[in-house]
Amino acid sequence: MLPEYFIIKNNQKSPLWKQFIGWLNSPERGNGFWTGNDNAYYGMANASSGNKYNKTICCSKRAAFGEEVMEITLEQWEEGIKEKQEDYSLY
Repeated sequence: MLPEYFIIKNNQKSPLWKQFIGWLNSPERGNGFWTGNDNAYYGMANASSGNKYNKTICCSKRAAFGEEVMEITLEQWEEGIKEKQEDYSLY
């Protein structure tokens, strides 16, 4: 199951990276402007993590997200999306 708050370390070499960034930019998450190549971590975090962009966030340091935000892999993200029966290939 996909956690509500999570981050993924930048991995532009993975074929899933572009799909993850597209998913992060989708209207359901409210942004649409992450490029996926500027920072070390991207994901979903709550406002108490210093997040001013709805729920999506990126930062160069892991510590910026707080301990409550879980770090997962792209493969774990993909599995979580499949469990929710969301078609990530649309992104």
